Amino acid sequence: MLRLYIAPSAPPAPSAPPAPPAPSAPSAPSAPLSLAVLGSLLISGVGVVQCLASV
Repeated sequence: MLRLYIAPSAPPAPSAPPAPPAPSAPSAPSAPLSLAVLGSLLISGVGVVQCLASV
């Protein structure tokens, strides 16, 4: 049951990254984008760890 509960919590992460405003500056988007990618990877990694721990 825990695995089914954790699985749906992981997908919402990829939907958040497209939020940062790009038109503000040409060099700025690179930082927020990398932070968003790192954040999504971290969240997905935590989800995987929780899945493995629940088994």
